[in-house]
Amino acid sequence: LKIIKKQVDLPQMFVSARESLDSGINVICFFIVGFPHETWRHIFNTYKAIAKCAVMGIKAISVNVFSPQPSTQLFEELRRQNLVDLDDAYLQSLFEFPAFGRKKKSFNPRFSDAGITAVSLGGLALFFGIRFLLRPYLILQLAGEVFTLRSENRLGKSIKAVVFEFARGLKFRM
Repeated sequence: LKIIKKQVDLPQMFVSARESLDSGINVICFFIVGFPHETWRHIFNTYKAIAKCAVMGIKAISVNVFSPQPSTQLFEELRRQNLVDLDDAYLQSLFEFPAFGRKKKSFNPRFSDAGITAVSLGGLALFFGIRFLLRPYLILQLAGEVFTLRSENRLGKSIKAVVFEFARGLKFRM
């Protein structure tokens, strides 16, 4: 967080999240992995924060892969290294939301595209694994949502999207 100049006090953030949860407010936490400087140690610390979110009862998280934004210091550094071009294709990619599980682009020399995608999916798996282990009734609730027309949570919506894409793929193969 220091390298990207985020002035976040993590212990205070978790206190605020706990107070919000206790007040009945839904809390979602957003994580970004794959910054150019990140190491496995940073990933491990991110995973610890993700696990803490699951234990404290946060309902959903998002684990996104770093994407350099124009006019930022990291973007300019990557541009000087010829790792990113400010062209139409890149600008368009900033507005596209990659499908769940689709391979992401890595801007970190320590992680391949497949590797950083696995790190992102690993964070989600860790969160939901702990969440369901501590609250097994949520598995039944989620199963019910997947088979109804409306889902109340992001995981239910994501699972429906994956099932739909899979079914659509089968339809085109037949």
